[in-house]
Amino acid sequence: SHIHYDNQINLLSRCLTSLLNQTKKINIHVSLSYNKRYKTKIDKKILQKFNNVSFMTHNKQLYQMEHIYELTKIYASKYDLIMFCDDDDTYKNIRVEKMLFIYDQCKDMIRCGVNELVESDKNIPEFWRYMIRSEILVDFFSRFKKKNQMMLLKHIYADMYLRIYLRKINMSKNEKIDNYIAIPVTNKDDELYQYNIDNKDSICATIMYRPISESMYNNMFLQIT
Repeated sequence: SHIHYDNQINLLSRCLTSLLNQTKKINIHVSLSYNKRYKTKIDKKILQKFNNVSFMTHNKQLYQMEHIYELTKIYASKYDLIMFCDDDDTYKNIRVEKMLFIYDQCKDMIRCGVNELVESDKNIPEFWRYMIRSEILVDFFSRFKKKNQMMLLKHIYADMYLRIYLRKINMSKNEKIDNYIAIPVTNKDDELYQYNIDNKDSICATIMYRPISESMYNNMFLQIT
């Protein structure tokens, strides 16, 4: 989360509340950067209010994939599974329990994790639709390090790297093992991850006016293979 508009703190509070209200309890780690004029509000409405959440704070802007990288460095080795949530979105209260149940039933037959496969996501599901094994995320960032391309994470479209990676890179060579078990979703009311489509201040709303080109998509794919 990078706090840079007025209503964002309220949305983040709503987001964290939804995660804390899961029927299956989870550990929550947040990488938080902010415009300094919001520091007092963040202290009062987030850091003090959610004292059972682990926060990593930064007084300079970090891009989305930079946030996730910072969290991965510290926490990935501590967990078997990782899920994601944008600061203006929420989970249905059964999301973790349902995805974990499906994962436990199928974990010997899958390589990566569980994917909430939403029809509207088209061909490249958003990365926050997944529950993945932690080593998958570690491997993703290691590809950038090996090529000295960490600066690529400082980009408005950097989440596309992770989306493409989760969708296409980890193809299993063992035909008896699938990458993911998918949870098909065709009705918006059934979505476990509740995406905030009405937030005109979000980065996703900004990107809608700067759509990614096919050539840029192909270039991203080549950079992380």
